[in-house]
Formats: sequence, structure tokens, C-alpha cells
Amino acid sequence: MLILNVLQTETALMYDAVHLFAEALHALDSSQRIDIKPLSCDNVDTWPHGYSLINYMRVVSIIIIDYHVL
Repeated sequence: MLILNVLQTETALMYDAVHLFAEALHALDSSQRIDIKPLSCDNVDTWPHGYSLINYMRVVSIIIIDYHVL
């Protein structure tokens, strides 16, 4: 039973994280033009909007689902 509860909690937290990311990305997109360019994991190049996205994630308001995880 403990494993089932942990999976439910992890699923709930993942849902909230994706929702927060989507809301912050939408807020960023509404405030400025977002340019998309391919990046490689092997290079040190970063996405120019990364810090802005993180800042939006810190301040964006989302409604968290009230989970009833046992």
C-alpha cells in the first residue's frame, strides 16, 4: 500500500510541476517574443530566455489541485 501512495504523490507533484512550467511559459510568451533555436546537450550554449522562465516560475500563480493522497 505504501508504494501505491508514493506513486500517487509523485504523480500529483509531477502534474503540478508541468502545470507550473506551462503557466510560466505562457506568461513569458505573452510578455516577449520567444525565439526557438536548436540546442545541443554537448555544447555550453543556453536558451536566452531560461532565466526569465525561471523567474516567471517563481512568481506565477497556479491553482494546485487538492490531492487526497493517503
